[in-house]
Order: sequence, then structure tokens, then C-alpha cells
Amino acid sequence: MPKSNLFLWNILIRGYAWNGPYHVSISLYYQLLDQGLVPDNFTFPFVLKACSGLLALEVGRDIHKHVKKTGWEMDSFVGAGLIDMYAKCGCINGSRQVFDKIVQ
Repeated sequence: MPKSNLFLWNILIRGYAWNGPYHVSISLYYQLLDQGLVPDNFTFPFVLKACSGLLALEVGRDIHKHVKKTGWEMDSFVGAGLIDMYAKCGCINGSRQVFDKIVQ
């Protein structure tokens, strides 16, 4: 697989986020970063779904930092992934804060 093809990375991350094991999806996300690729508005919802499945709140918060850094926080799909992750991990305040920032 070409290591610079974000589309293929997203397909792999999505596959593991939906079918498990979830930790592989998260591992692939960090490998993507190590390759110097910048996640997009497709990458984040998939990896956040994996965090939800593992109830991995701290990893989700780390990914949220990356969301802010890359400017995708206002995206409705990324926002929905963040809201879902925070809510499923029991952090309702975090979920609400993200919800309040989404324009649409």
C-alpha cells in the first residue's frame, strides 16, 4: 500500500473501527501520523468510533486535540464523532461543549 495515500489509510481505519478490533484502528491512526500524513474529516469520525467502542476517553481527548490542530472541529461529521465519543465515554460535558461549537 502506498504510505502516502490517505484514502487507503481511511479505508483501513474505518474497517477496524466498524468491525474491530478497535485498538487496531487507533494504532493505524497513530501510524498515519507517524508517516507525516494529515488526517481529514473522514479519518477523525472513524477513529473516534473506535475510541467509543473501547471507552478510551484519554485517547479520544488526544484525537480531539488533533482535530483542533487541523481545523476540523467545526465540521458536522467530525463534531458528531466527537459528541458520540464523549457521550459514550461518559463525559457529557465534553459532548455538550462540542455540540455548542457546531454551527449546523
